[in-house]
Amino acid sequence: MATNPYFKNQGYKPTQNLLEDLSEESIKINGIDVVYIVKTTDKVDGLFGDNQHGKLKNSFSIEMYLKNAKGFEGERDIVNKFGMEVKDNVTLVVSKKRFREESFKLPQLTGRLYPMNRPIEGDLIYLPLSPTSDNLYEIKFVENEDVMYQQGDYYTFRLDCEL
Repeated sequence: MATNPYFKNQGYKPTQNLLEDLSEESIKINGIDVVYIVKTTDKVDGLFGDNQHGKLKNSFSIEMYLKNAKGFEGERDIVNKFGMEVKDNVTLVVSKKRFREESFKLPQLTGRLYPMNRPIEGDLIYLPLSPTSDNLYEIKFVENEDVMYQQGDYYTFRLDCEL
């Protein structure tokens, strides 16, 4: 049986706008306020392309949804032969639209490897989980394309962060 020709299932902009607004609203309702700290480049290693000595100059506050927090269920910090290993990870979800709105309010960043149209690995997130424990997480991976494109588009970024 073929799909109904009277309904546009993919690429219909009003439906995409509705889903984007609904995902943004659900993050605002169920999320927490975090501080996104932008890391600018100082000296980039020409061989590996990494930046060990970046500067933290700009930040902005934004709401993110705490999808899960690994390492807080009982797996404590481990001392192994290589030193202290911290197992505290969090997965955060942020709206694409809201991230771009807030990041474009920042002054033009000099010394930035990439434009601020998406979260970048290496940037920091200040996550106030409780009044007694304030944590600073580094973004290790940004998933900018979900597995399933709802109505032909994706509306959020998933951030895998480590303490």
